[in-house]
Amino acid sequence: MTDQLLDRTSCPLCMTSDVRQFSNLDGFRSSICNACGFMFVRDVATASKLNEFYENGYCNERQKLGQKVNATVNGNVFRRFIPSPESKSILDVGSGYGFFLDLLRDIGLSRRVGIELSNHERRYARTQFDHELYGNIIEMSDDDRFDVITLFEVIEHIPDPVAFIKALRHHLKPDGTIIIGTDNFASSVARKLGDRFPKWIPHEHISYFTPETLCSLITSHTDLELFGNISFTPWELYAHQMLYIVTMGRLGGIIYSNNEQMASSNRPYRNFALRLLFNKFWFNFMKDDNLEGEMMYIAAKAQK
Repeated sequence: MTDQLLDRTSCPLCMTSDVRQFSNLDGFRSSICNACGFMFVRDVATASKLNEFYENGYCNERQKLGQKVNATVNGNVFRRFIPSPESKSILDVGSGYGFFLDLLRDIGLSRRVGIELSNHERRYARTQFDHELYGNIIEMSDDDRFDVITLFEVIEHIPDPVAFIKALRHHLKPDGTIIIGTDNFASSVARKLGDRFPKWIPHEHISYFTPETLCSLITSHTDLELFGNISFTPWELYAHQMLYIVTMGRLGGIIYSNNEQMASSNRPYRNFALRLLFNKFWFNFMKDDNLEGEMMYIAAKAQK
């Protein structure tokens, strides 16, 4: 995917060209906007290459098990923001193998729909769970509207987050809710680990959000109204931070390498059963009603 890269010289959030470079990870330059503070990868693949990467990728056991673990947290977030889901419809964007939608099977939703680019993951979700899934938003009926739209760990992959949210907004019912979950690149873990922060993955994560820029995405560019936020720090990243501190920077964190990242998907997903059990309790123990944790979630409602 690195053979056809575009050079983005303007901020994708506020469109200004007043930006400066702040990192170069294995040939991928990242910039920060002097006007709004948004951070983004400057060197990104073309739209066709990005689509090809996601459509033909994400098809290994490590990613599948990781999604199953994350689905338990996403379910808790959903219930926090949507305490009365009965008779509501949901569109889950980036639904992957379908584990999150399956968790919502017995809570009285009127309709559960997903969008997933990965051909492999979409086939699995349809075969295993019989989910209603689309390959992209264009395949959906223009008249489709939902009470809730969720996108967990998706927005950081999007080259034009403003246009993306506006496209989703079209499919939100009056008084509907959109829930966004993404990494906080201003969290204490990110600040402490610096360029060793494991979420600097510039061939995939090309839009880096902080609490300020995530909220600005909604308040400055849509007619949606924020009404809730939650955050927590996953125990794995907390452990990275503690190891980095204890060893005075010798251990903890990962320096990005494109070749190593491409090969890492073949590594086994260790301690799956323990992670599945522990993550649910860790989230409930660590969550807070702010956006200071490493994983942050916001909820916004369409104005009537």
